[in-house]
Amino acid sequence: MKIRSKKYQSLFSLVEKNRSYPLDEAIDLVKRVSQTKFDARVEAHVNLGLDLTKPEHKIKVIVDSPTTKPKKEKILVFCSATQAEKLKVGQDLVIGDEQTLKEIEAGKVDFDKLIATPDWMSRLVSVAKILGPKGLMPNPKTKTLVDDPSIALKATSSKGQVEIKIEKEPIIHIAIGKVTEDNEKIKSSFQTLVKAIKVAKPEKMKRNYLKSIYLAPTMGPSVKLDLGSLET
Repeated sequence: MKIRSKKYQSLFSLVEKNRSYPLDEAIDLVKRVSQTKFDARVEAHVNLGLDLTKPEHKIKVIVDSPTTKPKKEKILVFCSATQAEKLKVGQDLVIGDEQTLKEIEAGKVDFDKLIATPDWMSRLVSVAKILGPKGLMPNPKTKTLVDDPSIALKATSSKGQVEIKIEKEPIIHIAIGKVTEDNEKIKSSFQTLVKAIKVAKPEKMKRNYLKSIYLAPTMGPSVKLDLGSLET
């Protein structure tokens, strides 16, 4: 049996057993129970009620992150000729057409992201079985099914994103800040995370999506969040 230090036990006693804390109080408490000398992270541990035996429950959560640099990726865009004229086509941006669809059907998927306008969706259905498992099928939730591709491309290039794939276990572990940061900054990062998780929710799933959320420092006891307080 592992014996905890007196310091850990003292910090652990600050967290009331079986209590769920409102977000503001939880953030403040996590900072107090951090027991490292270095600038520890504030982490969120989110337990989702997903059934990963169902393909539609293997979701992708895309979180906007101001501290993450946008990664360089090849983007394929299906849109009208008029819209295509406004885009800067080059090595990292390609405009798709009927020939591109045939190449995808043949198994050629040499791009990292696909953006499409609604009028192309009926034609993209023919390659859904190829794009779907790769997480490339356009979807309004991931802002890849849009009326104006130029706006989507601008958003992609202006901010970094953290992509979380839920495939093996329905749990998300992610840092949302550091204990030395302002509480409001940590709160904002957490709210951005929760919003992204809700956006990624499977369409037919109605209940028990967010099962539990804990906040914790890099080293120290975790604090359970009151999910009801997040709705206000």
